[in-house]
Amino acid sequence: MRVSYCVPDAIFKIPDGLDLEDKSVVADWGVKYGVLHIKYVDGRKEKIGWSIDPSDFDYKWAEDMAIENADDCCVEYSEDEEEGAEHKGCCGNVD
Repeated sequence: MRVSYCVPDAIFKIPDGLDLEDKSVVADWGVKYGVLHIKYVDGRKEKIGWSIDPSDFDYKWAEDMAIENADDCCVEYSEDEEEGAEHKGCCGNVD
């Protein structure tokens, strides 16, 4: 089962006046695990988190749900899981 949620765009507040494309100031930058990493030409490094708290989002209602073949989603079941997989949800038995 695949459930899709409407996820937000990550917005980062960079320092006022900083141009990430200015190679005379910024040596490199990138985003990993929701954190903007900036490496300056003078060797300094800065990490900036989202300007909003991701926990503020409500994942109560899914945008889309679809039953899909686990093999198509690269999900593998152990032998124990395969025996009762059709009657189990992610949190155990579903009645």
